[in-house]
Amino acid sequence: VSGNSGKSNYHFGVGFQSDEGIYRNDDLQRFNLKGAVDTQINDYLNAGISVNAAHTNHSTVDNSAISNAFRLNPFCMPYDENNDIITHPGKAENLGTGSNQFTSTMNPLLDFENSDYNNRSWQALANFYVQIKPVKDLSLKSTFSPSLYSTRNAQFEGSNTAARSGGESRAYVQNYTKFSWTWDNQIDYNLKLGDHSVNLMGLFSASKFNQEKYTQEALGVAEAAKWYNLGQASGTYT
Repeated sequence: VSGNSGKSNYHFGVGFQSDEGIYRNDDLQRFNLKGAVDTQINDYLNAGISVNAAHTNHSTVDNSAISNAFRLNPFCMPYDENNDIITHPGKAENLGTGSNQFTSTMNPLLDFENSDYNNRSWQALANFYVQIKPVKDLSLKSTFSPSLYSTRNAQFEGSNTAARSGGESRAYVQNYTKFSWTWDNQIDYNLKLGDHSVNLMGLFSASKFNQEKYTQEALGVAEAAKWYNLGQASGTYT
């Protein structure tokens, strides 16, 4: 959406993206929002604002599920006669090869059932400016540009996954936030003297940056809790 009303111009946009991967539980959703307004308040003063924001949610599973699927013997049977997942399809008793065991690798289908990786992020960029022209040939402009980025990276691996191999389940979460801003100020003076011109420019800039990161990990986490309640874990907590 865009338009103008005399001395003001504006445009706004909203976007949505949804993708599904080639394997189960691999999907991504992304929302985008952008907008800008510029206006001439009077003969001496202009102002404007622009904002861009995005939210991304990406879910997947442990990468070992795919790598193990490529490594397994294609003659391995993923399900038994009751249509239940065979935990170790490459073992001798499941292959029917007597004592000649092919591999003890976990069934990669178990990773799709018992692991969950999720990454969520938020990002926002903005720009505010004011421009003043108090007298002829003199211009003063001040611009403030804040930026915010926040992400949460979470992982859950159940006991029956390639990563845990029957051991304690594991949950992990990392939260990261970064905020910064830049403040730019500029003054311009253009002086014409006959066939000559003199351009003077002055600049002042200030900026600040801050980031925080927190990481938690626990063993023996209930599947229903995943990374949302690591305090109830029965195993090691860090």
